[in-house]
Amino acid sequence: MEAVMRWLFVILLVALPVPAGAQDCDEAETTLAMGVCLQDALAAADAELNLTYRLAMEQLGENELPAVATSLKQAQRAWITYRDLACASERALYAGGSMAGIARTGCLLRLTTERVTGLSEFLPN
Repeated sequence: MEAVMRWLFVILLVALPVPAGAQDCDEAETTLAMGVCLQDALAAADAELNLTYRLAMEQLGENELPAVATSLKQAQRAWITYRDLACASERALYAGGSMAGIARTGCLLRLTTERVTGLSEFLPN
């Protein structure tokens, strides 16, 4: 029953609309507006990432695959290091400029969204 409730929660989370601030990011005209939009979208993506990772780890535990769970945990830690370094390098392209933060946050959003897709492979269809 608990597993069913978790999957219902995932379905509801995916079906929820994107936060209002994140919907108009392409139309934002100032770096402040872009930053707010991207931060909202990143917060939603990060919540989805954390939920997907937790469910994947639970799924591996339920299927008694501790070696896969250990490997995934190590991969997730390595991915976080990669993400932070990759996005720091994108920010560095704009060092001292007003777009530095936007570049970093956009990078974090892009990589987080990609990682959610990758982690979803560990979930049942």
